[in-house]
Amino acid sequence: MQKLHWVVAFLLLPASFAAASLLIACGSSPDAVSSAGANGSNPSAPPPAQQLAVADSENNRILIFDAPFVTDENASVVLGQPDFTQQEPNQGGGPADNTVASPQGLATDAAGNLYVADSENCRVLQFRPPFTTNMNASLILGEPPQGGGSCATGPSAVDTPASVVVDAHGDLWVVEANRAAEYVPPFSNGMSPSVVLGQTSASGDPCNAEGAASNGSNPPLSAATLCNPVGAALDSHGDFWVADGLNGRVLEYAPPFSTGMAATLELGVTGAQPFTSPGCTTSESAAAKLCFPQALAFDSAGDLWVTTAFSGIFEFAPPFASGMASQMNFAQPPAGANDLPSAGTTTIPYGIFQSRNGNLLVSDSGDNRVLIFAPPFGPGMQATMVIGQPNMTTGTDSAGAAANKLWYPVGVLTF
Repeated sequence: MQKLHWVVAFLLLPASFAAASLLIACGSSPDAVSSAGANGSNPSAPPPAQQLAVADSENNRILIFDAPFVTDENASVVLGQPDFTQQEPNQGGGPADNTVASPQGLATDAAGNLYVADSENCRVLQFRPPFTTNMNASLILGEPPQGGGSCATGPSAVDTPASVVVDAHGDLWVVEANRAAEYVPPFSNGMSPSVVLGQTSASGDPCNAEGAASNGSNPPLSAATLCNPVGAALDSHGDFWVADGLNGRVLEYAPPFSTGMAATLELGVTGAQPFTSPGCTTSESAAAKLCFPQALAFDSAGDLWVTTAFSGIFEFAPPFASGMASQMNFAQPPAGANDLPSAGTTTIPYGIFQSRNGNLLVSDSGDNRVLIFAPPFGPGMQATMVIGQPNMTTGTDSAGAAANKLWYPVGVLTF
């Protein structure tokens, strides 16, 4: 598949976006508080995060920052490149154990392993700690790791992965072209998934007919189909949630999981029979509509946070119900096309993650930065810190890679 960020693809397509082909798809340190404050005076408080990882997509690398996190800090480790100044896909050659090309989603497991959706190389990589610059991946899912935007199809193939999630059992979920696949450990290079959502078999990959031009082979839109899903998250009950990007909705799947199963709940679609009509297909903003949902995250209260391409970030509070309205929307794009970014705006937020102390990390991809929002959250709130830019009103892309610069960041997390 030719490399193309799916929001850019949308802007180039007619209103019907027929035959769309999209790739996608969160002063003092906010996490690295003193050990006394975290575990001394309040023993029940979560431990401070020690590192922050960002998939620096257009620089073809993953940057790791050490606590205490501060605005405009330098990363300490780079994965996928030999140093902080290189930025070519696959270091200017073909895919190898130490290279990436347009990395997207990130996840960690209980052992501290880092998983990377290596999108253009059509694979998922696992890196084991301790992390060091230019280290080799320890595991590759997706066969063969072709690179160059040419993904294979089939049970063991991974097609332009957008996000990765690890559940409480250690199972790895990979959201890719038109499906979400579950891999059960022990993991091995080139293994096949045990469950596939959005398709009737592990070999299927068509988008449903609502999200792509119908050519006789696209299934109709339903509770069991996906079209260019992006982000995913697991709630405290083990339910799997996925941002069904081109269909303008978020779907919930309840265990036990099985290939081709139907979703049980749908957010982002109103005024229609659930699961049979697409959600938001323009840049309109509404409390119950999700225009091109990107990334998902659950907070400690069980609320669901959803980033959208054109309308900022939405919060949904349980109990969840199909078609429900969000309770909050913030970090919307700047009002004017030429307005500068600010501490309270985002332009195409692709990633979202809640850190251990409750902060929200948001990859503000269009402004080439990561914003950190501290609770309590509310409409019009302002970020307290920025990574990848020198201040809150700068959003330029990298004029040459550096340890403190980001160019279209996607996945973000602390660990």
